[in-house]
Amino acid sequence: MGKKGKRQYKAPSTIGEYPYPSRYGSHASMVVENNEGDAWIVCKDGKGHYVTSRTHLDTGLMDPYRLTTNKFRRGMMVKHYPDLVDKNWEV
Repeated sequence: MGKKGKRQYKAPSTIGEYPYPSRYGSHASMVVENNEGDAWIVCKDGKGHYVTSRTHLDTGLMDPYRLTTNKFRRGMMVKHYPDLVDKNWEV
């Protein structure tokens, strides 16, 4: 019996460009609402708007507030920015 040649796995190429700087972190280019005196800011990604801490911006690390469920995102918006929830933003 002969050996078949080993076939290397080739990962599928990504289709198109990802519109945000990273898939898991928050960046200054994603900020939508920014109050100077507040520790919380509103960012937007592919899933919609979310509230995150200023300390999570441009750190190169994962932002836990970006990876939460839509229910948690909406709760944070209602808690920190109740007036913005009425703008019909996707949360």
